[in-house]
Amino acid sequence: ASADEKALTAVPGIGRKGAQKLLLELKDRLGEPAGAAAVGHPPDAAPAPWSEQLRAALVGLGYSAREAEEAIAAVTPAAESAAADGAAPKVPQLLRAALRTLNRTR
Repeated sequence: ASADEKALTAVPGIGRKGAQKLLLELKDRLGEPAGAAAVGHPPDAAPAPWSEQLRAALVGLGYSAREAEEAIAAVTPAAESAAADGAAPKVPQLLRAALRTLNRTR
């Protein structure tokens, strides 16, 4: 995460070009180095666990990422109202509602 090329080249079988390629490909996946938040970088707001589960379910059912995002946006008010009441949003109910909104748009 700190883009330390020297640490990667210390691994047997990884040269300078391989290390650069790894750093380039994994740059967005690794996130910030540990302790960076303490230095003053605010952490990014992570999406709610229910939305990640819902997104995975919709994409797994064959919907595109864009369609999944639209469906999640449509059911977000219901999930937020359940969270405001102190209950965790129920993913199966949200999935049914999301599928209903997707079927209306087709």
